[in-house]
Amino acid sequence: MERFLLVTDTPGIKHFVFGTDALAEIRGASALLDRLNRQETERVLRANLSGGTLEVVFANGGSGQFVLHAADREAAESAVTVLARHYRHQTGGDARLVWGLVPWPESLSYQEASRQAHRQLRCWRETASANRCAPLWPLLAECSSASHLPAQTSNYNWGGESLMLSEAARCKRDELSQIWRNGIWHGWMDYLGNTNDWPDEQAWSKLRPKDSSDFEDLRVQRVRGPRRNYVGLVYADGNAMGRLVQELDSVATCRTFSSIVDNSIRQACYAALTTVCQAEIQAFREGSRKPLPADILLLGGDDLLVLLPADLALPFALEVTKRFEDLTQQQIAKLTGEPARFFQSKLQGKGMTISCGVSFARAGYPFYLLLDLAEDLLKSAKKAGSSDPRCGNYHAPTYIDFHLVVGGHSADLSAVRRNDYHVGLEGTPARTLRPYSREDLVKLRECVERLQKAQIPRSKLHDLWEAVLDARSVRAEDRCRELFSRLRQTGQRQERSTLWSVLQKLGMEQNFPWCRHNNKPATALADLIEAHDLFTPQEAS
Repeated sequence: MERFLLVTDTPGIKHFVFGTDALAEIRGASALLDRLNRQETERVLRANLSGGTLEVVFANGGSGQFVLHAADREAAESAVTVLARHYRHQTGGDARLVWGLVPWPESLSYQEASRQAHRQLRCWRETASANRCAPLWPLLAECSSASHLPAQTSNYNWGGESLMLSEAARCKRDELSQIWRNGIWHGWMDYLGNTNDWPDEQAWSKLRPKDSSDFEDLRVQRVRGPRRNYVGLVYADGNAMGRLVQELDSVATCRTFSSIVDNSIRQACYAALTTVCQAEIQAFREGSRKPLPADILLLGGDDLLVLLPADLALPFALEVTKRFEDLTQQQIAKLTGEPARFFQSKLQGKGMTISCGVSFARAGYPFYLLLDLAEDLLKSAKKAGSSDPRCGNYHAPTYIDFHLVVGGHSADLSAVRRNDYHVGLEGTPARTLRPYSREDLVKLRECVERLQKAQIPRSKLHDLWEAVLDARSVRAEDRCRELFSRLRQTGQRQERSTLWSVLQKLGMEQNFPWCRHNNKPATALADLIEAHDLFTPQEAS
């Protein structure tokens, strides 16, 4: 028997999962890939090794690593080829598996074998990429959900509607109909099911909302601001994970690393959702039968994508980032042997971290635009973390960036930050401090709490917001000071003193409304006013 190291990946996961605005297909695609990655990959490989053996290092987040013992390379490649065909068949040909398979003799170190396998995988991924499109034949119709694919299934009944779907779209919807396979959502339900008052597994799918436009109707009655019927999309990803992965020096360390990251992101997600949806969960336990106002769209590896009502998105981001870091730190502290020495030398007792991009828009806003915005915000947050003085070789602090799309405003983040918030422009202060470190966003939330308790009229806050965004910095400063002087200061209405105490906390009291940020003049006033409507009084209290 020869030994081989196999690494696998599923390129284009986001395109496969989010290549449509149909929520049913997004959920089905996510569940389908999760099942293929975590269950089917191992099963198919074992069934086709022809007397060989398989050791699973990890299989999650769309990728995997395995140690194969096979008679020769041809036998190993044959098993992997069958697995690739299985992926194509299960996904209707719209997702594919790429891999790197290298011999791993005793004389070769794990790190070198891993480098060779990943080099082979990258080569295949970059040279074998292709975009499928519908052939322009007059007798073919486009898929109702994904126009780049030809419809191959006619009269597909879904919710009383007859659809013409591609094979990929059909596979996604069929997956969703298999209630026991929806592992991502059911993982949270299982987390909540530790008590006797939670329903059994057959009812779990009914707790998932049908559509994000229904979020507000599913909420427990509470004070709501002007962002009613807005949603927030939270996109999280690990910090400095790539640098840490490159240093993994053994199968045991790689397996431990993958297990810690994957388990922590899942447990952090479930715990954070339980915290921010506590009122709705309690109402269900008391007899309500409304679905919960949240949806997990992607979860695994170090990736997370969750859709929530607007006022729960930032609290969720703060909660999930804190829990992930705490959970990884706790699990690393319990390690022994070789993995313990590795993580101690690299992380020095710290936990691993994730950063978040949080995009907000009205429910019904095109999902692909909301996702693109969240992805841009995540990149901005991760870049800020990498530039933080606390950043080390294998650890970067958590950052969170957020943006609210209102009306017909552009969702192009770089254009909005440059044109509206004057970020990166010479001679004028930036009108935002975003992205925020987790600690600074907690501070901003505390300031929102004080401001909400003062009950300053929203019209006055909006006037301040418009004033501070004035392109002429002198005019912006004069106008903000004028509006500040108009705030009431009576026995019952402490508007001016409350706002001033908030400004002091944010460092803007000396030259209102400006402060120093990264050694440049800037202001957090616009951030404060926008966040005022993204934390409800219940969340902020």
